[in-house]
Amino acid sequence: SAALLAEKLRQVLASITCPTVGSNTASFGVSGFVPSDNPKTLVLRADTALYAAKKAGRNRVEVYDATLS
Repeated sequence: SAALLAEKLRQVLASITCPTVGSNTASFGVSGFVPSDNPKTLVLRADTALYAAKKAGRNRVEVYDATLS
């Protein structure tokens, strides 16, 4: 559900045009919580997903894939 919310937010932001800036884009990284998590590990995985979104072309949502670690 976090990925769906991030996608909706990305779409809303993309639909807004600012006269001085033009179109808006946003990239999001999402990671699920696992029982062994602490705040640092959770944010680290979400940050990894965010950088994957930027690397894949920006203006997108990426969900952390545990098979990549």
